Amino acid sequence: MSVLKRRSNNIKDGQYVIAFSDSRALIDISKDCGMTWTRRQPSDLPNVNEYFFSNDRTRIAMSGDGRHIYCSCYMANVGLLRSTDFLETAEPFKPDNCYSVYSIACNGRGNLVAIVCKNNNNKYDLMLSGDYGKTWWVSNGLKDSTVPLMGVEMSHSGRYIVAYASSPNYTVHELYVSSDYGETFSSEIFRGPITKIAISGDGK
Repeated sequence: MSVLKRRSNNIKDGQYVIAFSDSRALIDISKDCGMTWTRRQPSDLPNVNEYFFSNDRTRIAMSGDGRHIYCSCYMANVGLLRSTDFLETAEPFKPDNCYSVYSIACNGRGNLVAIVCKNNNNKYDLMLSGDYGKTWWVSNGLKDSTVPLMGVEMSHSGRYIVAYASSPNYTVHELYVSSDYGETFSSEIFRGPITKIAISGDGK
């Protein structure tokens, strides 16, 4: 089971927690630092593909106040899930030219969202939304990568974004860092595969 926590200004650190279990096909949400939990299952969201609950490649991002929750599913054409009410309801959607989503991140407000995905040309893009996932554009700094973009993380403000391209089947493993909200990226090459990344709240 994986747990994701976020910090927001004027909100107690770790107050909002999500716990996801693909083997049990459920998502648990806590609003009080994990003292009590609300459970969500596929039957609670009838318009949502069950893959979001039962796939070990599902990734979750959450705003600092816990209200905005995003889920990504790498299954072909399944896309994304967006909730604005602590997952009481959810809306599935898929950006144009996005075939499979591998990872998702959002800033503290929840309005800036980043995904890494395979596009319809069988290459990889970092896509961004500044309006809670309603409209999307491809970052000029990371588009049409031939090495799989597998993960993305974001600082609280959204100014700093880090992503990585890596696969055991490739000899190139790169870490990309942006300090301008995903407009441009610098990169560092690693000798071995990258499997996980993280970023601090201030991006440093």
